[in-house]
Amino acid sequence: MKRLICMLLAALLLTLAGCGGEPAETTEASTEPPAAAVRPTTAPTEESAPTDPPAQICPMAETVLVDDENCTFAVLRASSNDYTGMELQVVCRNKTEKTLMFSWETVSVCGYMYDPVWSQKVEPGETVESTVGIDTFLLESYGILSVDEISFCLTVIDNENWMDAPLVSSRYEIFPTGKTAEAAVFPQRESVKGEKVFLNDDLTFIIEYAERTEQGDSLHCYAANATDKTVMFSWDSVEVDGCQLYPGWAVTVAPGKSAYSDIVFDRAALGENGIGEGSRIEFTMIVSDYDDWSAGYLVDEVYTYTIEYGEPVG
Repeated sequence: MKRLICMLLAALLLTLAGCGGEPAETTEASTEPPAAAVRPTTAPTEESAPTDPPAQICPMAETVLVDDENCTFAVLRASSNDYTGMELQVVCRNKTEKTLMFSWETVSVCGYMYDPVWSQKVEPGETVESTVGIDTFLLESYGILSVDEISFCLTVIDNENWMDAPLVSSRYEIFPTGKTAEAAVFPQRESVKGEKVFLNDDLTFIIEYAERTEQGDSLHCYAANATDKTVMFSWDSVEVDGCQLYPGWAVTVAPGKSAYSDIVFDRAALGENGIGEGSRIEFTMIVSDYDDWSAGYLVDEVYTYTIEYGEPVG
């Protein structure tokens, strides 16, 4: 059922991408950083620089991940990009008589969960090149200064029969900067003054600090998963000073990975209920097996947190 929901969302993104123009072959994240965050990819020289300098190519060799009777999937190259920081050029080949959908799920970069929102539909017998954008500007806020490693589950399904077993559903690692797995840098989180630890065993959940913004109150959180399962952290039955609110928050974390995530309480709801510093949040922390929603919860506990606005960590 989860894979069906994910595929339906991917199809919706594809449909939206095709509205108002020629049909688009890809859907990808298009987050554009502020102009101040755009960095040049080449150093100036004494000669006149071209208007559009070529992207700096990262030292990654072409990597074929799947090549069987149904399909081929390969990462051709990695290059720098002024909008997302990095882009990966991939190729998808459909060897069947069915329309296939290629997608990445539960993606992580250097140990931290990251969603590039990428999928690609390929018609029977066709080969399509596609671009996966990697937002290095966002990743820098996680302490990731070099995208040395990307881990993801590649899923390939029959686009007309999403309930059928996937043709491909395997996890892979790639190394865009050309480093080996041993040389790749995985930054470690540093504790934050005033953070509140709720879980700290095989499963970790920490609220690092609260921040008031124009949109509302944001709780900046960290979650880690040391189990052998992909898990989903979520909040249920949330009350703030006795008023029921629904932040609609959940984050998925693959085995051995971590995630940063923000729980946001809308400004309109906060204003109506007079919520501010010192307010008491009561919530049920739910941690479930992402691949088996019928299994019992790994965590189902009630906790409280008092809002104290802290300094952003930068």
